[in-house]
Amino acid sequence: MSKALSSSKRLLLAICILFPPPVFAQWASDTKLSVHAMNASLNEDMGQCIAANGDTIHIVWLDRRSHGAAVYYKRSVDTGLTWNTEIPLTDTNGKASFPTIAVSGNTVHIAWLDSVFGKPASMYKRSLDGGNTWGPNICLDSNTLFWPGIAAHDSLVTLFDRK
Repeated sequence: MSKALSSSKRLLLAICILFPPPVFAQWASDTKLSVHAMNASLNEDMGQCIAANGDTIHIVWLDRRSHGAAVYYKRSVDTGLTWNTEIPLTDTNGKASFPTIAVSGNTVHIAWLDSVFGKPASMYKRSLDGGNTWGPNICLDSNTLFWPGIAAHDSLVTLFDRK
């Protein structure tokens, strides 16, 4: 068996390289995820507000639909085809801002800036079951000047802020 390509195979290869077949991509129509939102916003520092693990997509955003500002959460377990009902993760009469999210396995980590004792504070909350239930709000630093950031890999979670 010859290792060299036959002339017909070389010609076919050259045609495919010079004139590749068209590739088509299809996009679904837009879906508004924050249906009931009023003055919704993402992290203006471009902190990650969407994260995925397998077929599950998690999102967080800031919403001012009540007298305060709260971090809201929503997820899809079928690659974005359907979405659960959004839930507030923080006090809807509070002063939350700059939400960010990280996911590692089934653990979802959320960080945001909030006001604790009249000062800006970096806050943290997590779900150990893919967003079904959530633990308590944890104040990480009550002397924060800027928004927090978060990253996760396996059991390592890194939270950071600027003072």
